[in-house]
Amino acid sequence: MTNYRSKHSFGKRLDLSRIAMNTHVNRIPVILESKTPYSCKKILISSDMTLNSFIKNFTEKYFLGKNKTFIFMIDEDEKMNLVLPCRTFEELYECYKSQDNLLYINYFEENTFG
Repeated sequence: MTNYRSKHSFGKRLDLSRIAMNTHVNRIPVILESKTPYSCKKILISSDMTLNSFIKNFTEKYFLGKNKTFIFMIDEDEKMNLVLPCRTFEELYECYKSQDNLLYINYFEENTFG
């Protein structure tokens, strides 16, 4: 399902995660993907940041208006998981990292009422 996995070989993705983890000790390597125009981003997120804080920062950066929202799902080997927003990225990484040691997060833009 993920574009990043299909475009880059396993070896290249594994090398990327090793370099990121060795260079930035307290950061989690994340691949953020969507089908929206924002597409795929490689980012490093502080290991003690909660998913809720990340969602808040992301939503402020990409303001959609009052009638739209983002839904974030963790991609665990092609299985999508909704997780509690109070969990830190370190917890998410330990539970949901892929075999290439990257954490894949998919986000979707949804219409809401109000």
